[in-house]
Amino acid sequence: MKARAADTGLPPVATLWVGDSLDWVARLALASFAHRGHDVTLYRVGGFENPGIAGVTLREASEIYTDPELLLDTIRPAAFTDIFRLHMIRDTGAIWFDTDALCHRPLKLQDGYLIGHEASGWVNNAVMYLPPDSAALTAMIAALSDPSRTPEWLHPSTQKKIRTAPKGQRLFTALDYFPNALGPRALTYFLQQSGEIDRALPDEVLNPVPWTMTDVLFNPHGGYEGWVTESTLTMHLYLSRVRKYHRKTRPHPDSYIGKLAVEVGCDLSELRAPSE
Repeated sequence: MKARAADTGLPPVATLWVGDSLDWVARLALASFAHRGHDVTLYRVGGFENPGIAGVTLREASEIYTDPELLLDTIRPAAFTDIFRLHMIRDTGAIWFDTDALCHRPLKLQDGYLIGHEASGWVNNAVMYLPPDSAALTAMIAALSDPSRTPEWLHPSTQKKIRTAPKGQRLFTALDYFPNALGPRALTYFLQQSGEIDRALPDEVLNPVPWTMTDVLFNPHGGYEGWVTESTLTMHLYLSRVRKYHRKTRPHPDSYIGKLAVEVGCDLSELRAPSE
């Protein structure tokens, strides 16, 4: 199934949600990509209703990955997402974005690719696209479809521990030692193996603010500006690293997040006000 390009001529984008209802960050992310003119697809696992965001089409994750619930009985949603995104990119031609990545400017492919470094040096997979004939994409899908695989991109001492597990359980046993085993480290490894690592853009493009500092996006007095350039396309929040207060409290209207919510028409009134 090929994703349909929007009338704007921009590449289509897509993401996944596992659970009963979208959180406000996911709704803001979806609205931001749609507002910039992208045709947005939201794949779901679970029975939540269409969020009713203009420009967002709701589809079933099973269209991309057969019986996702079976795999989700074995691994956490984040690990399933790492697998799902690869199949989605290959099968639809859409750019992947995580539901904590906000669209700062319309996305555009760079010679058929869209991948970017983060401050750690890894290539992050929160916003990514590899062409269907990408050697790295093909190799990653094969590796992450093999439950007997001991991830060679992890530290040798971790690999040694993983090999003590039954052969048919080693890939997912790796998640017990390194929960993000199927994410950026795997992507970076396979890009290096294929020589496609040179396609990865500087962190300022897709992951400009380091995860240690993304709270500045909630600051009404700024602080994020020094990380952003004319090349910046997305703001990756690294939501799991954002302090709990910000995840539960309405963003200040003068903060980057608050201004973006107003700009893209995302109503955050259900969150408690900062003074409450």
